This record gives sequence, C-alpha cells and structure tokens, in this order.
Amino acid sequence: SMVNKFRYFGIVGIILLWVGTIIGMLRSGLSLVDTKPISYIGVATDSALFFNSLLFLSAVCFALFGVYLYKSINLNKSFLLVFLIGQIGQMIAAILPYGGQYKIVHTVAAFTLATAIPIFMYIFSKSKNLGNFKTSARRLFIAELIFFTVGISTFIFIDGISPIAEILPALPFHLWIILITVWIQKKETWTR
Repeated sequence: SMVNKFRYFGIVGIILLWVGTIIGMLRSGLSLVDTKPISYIGVATDSALFFNSLLFLSAVCFALFGVYLYKSINLNKSFLLVFLIGQIGQMIAAILPYGGQYKIVHTVAAFTLATAIPIFMYIFSKSKNLGNFKTSARRLFIAELIFFTVGISTFIFIDGISPIAEILPALPFHLWIILITVWIQKKETWTR
C-alpha cells in the first residue's frame, strides 16, 4: 500500500534533523554548552536557511511516519492527532524562526512539539497491538518523561546549557523511532 512507502521516513527524519542541527551548530558557532538556544541556528545568517529547511523536512518525514504507524499498527486516533500536532509545531517553529516578532509563536510551537512527544509515546505504549514490543514501548515512554522533565527544567532554571536541555527530549523519541522500525521489520505479519 501507499502507506508502506513511509516505513523508513522516521529514520530519514532523524537523519535530516541531526544533519541540520550538527552542521547548523558548526556554521552558527553554537556549542552544546551555550546561553543561546538551538533555535539560534535558525536565525544565524550562515545557518538559518539550511537548518530551517531540514527542520521542516524532518517534521514532514516524521508526520508521514506517524501516519504509517497509525495505519499499520491500527492505533488509536488520539495517537495520530497528538503526533501530528507535535509535527505541525515543529513545522511552525521552522517557518517562523526564533528572532523578531514571531519569537512567542516559535516558542509556543517548540513547546507544543516537546509536550506532544511524551503524550503520544504514552498513548502508543497503551496500544493493544504491540505484542512483544509493549515492554519496550513503556520503558521508552518513561525514559521520554524523564528526559522531557530534566530537559524542560534545565532549560527554564539553569542558564548556559540551553542546547543540551533542548536536545534531551529528542533522544528517547529518536530511539523509539529506530526500535519501532526494527521491530516492524522483524514482525511483518500483523496480528489484527
């Protein structure tokens, strides 16, 4: 089916996001321990267009991967809704960079993405169709909750390490995508 074409889009999204972030950090001079947030890459002259384009494209890939998961695992509609809201948040953050008049919109969009991740990972972990992946899904959700809480708290309360704080919530999410992709690869015949 058409949807099956999106099976590896989660992995593609991860690659695009990390290429954009790493090259963007190098080009903008942002370091992991910095007072400026990762969003700075999106406004720094040498990195803005490259970073924002890859940020947007990765969100498109993640969204298509979310549709693939929803269809192929027969997930709850609430999973798809929250997943897509998160990716739309990332798209808005990419289109309306951190600087200038849209700073508040950008920030709200980025927080929407960050908050959506543990919610859809929780909904996913409660699905009836996960078989032997259920334990992994629950552990990944707990890891996401911890990384999200530490990341957001660090971002709010500790100055000078914004980029690390922002990257933390993405890590369990990216691992989740990789492990689901591998699991689906192994288990081709779905039990409906």
